Amino acid sequence: MARDPAYDLDAVDLHGRQHRSSGLASELDDRVPLRSPHIRTVNGPIDLDDPPPIKSSMDADRTRFRWPGEKRTHQSNRSNSALRKPARPRLLWVAGGLIFAISFVAAMRLTKPARPPTPAMTTLAGATISDLGRLMAAVKAAGLRGTPDVKGSIDEITRLDNDHVALKGWAADISDSGSPLAVMAFVDGRNTLTMETAGGRPDVASALGLSDAASANILFQGDLACSRGQKLIVVAVAPSDAYGYFGTRFCP
Repeated sequence: MARDPAYDLDAVDLHGRQHRSSGLASELDDRVPLRSPHIRTVNGPIDLDDPPPIKSSMDADRTRFRWPGEKRTHQSNRSNSALRKPARPRLLWVAGGLIFAISFVAAMRLTKPARPPTPAMTTLAGATISDLGRLMAAVKAAGLRGTPDVKGSIDEITRLDNDHVALKGWAADISDSGSPLAVMAFVDGRNTLTMETAGGRPDVASALGLSDAASANILFQGDLACSRGQKLIVVAVAPSDAYGYFGTRFCP
């Protein structure tokens, strides 16, 4: 059988592949592809000089032979890591929420807002009270009323330095359920300290027969400017605009 010149050595077929003739091909009019370790099938012409692509370890694991029951290592690790990753952000969110809640509660307890003063308290605090006569005129102008239910005492006046003293005592409204009282200290007629009662005095509560709620806010203490020999007058005002006067002292 005559051989077509198209099938000569190094002929190229329609797919771009090179072929050389063999003894069997000369009789059967067949073609045998060239064998080369660097030939790979592509959607186009064959590149004899281009080495085959290097497969990644994941590709090798996907295509290699596996015994029955053997799992793909990369896929398993990827699945496990995908399941583990969301846990850490979720824990961080939960921990952050707990810390914020605890901090908020602690801040509210430590910075409990003070009760706003009544108009009568504000008027009295702006008055000049240097003796008992001026005190009576000031409480009348403020609209306060005297009552034996507001009781109190100055327990200690301690010198801190040349210009300041520490004042400590108690005040209570035995007709009230335990609301704090406003305590004002006047030094030589001028109001230098206003504070609220906070804290209990078990001895005073027992002597006055106060309930647990009423005895929770009867203690007062604070520092104020008062030089030696200056006159100190302390007045307590209840939320009901009733007041109590604890006498006149001199700073030590």
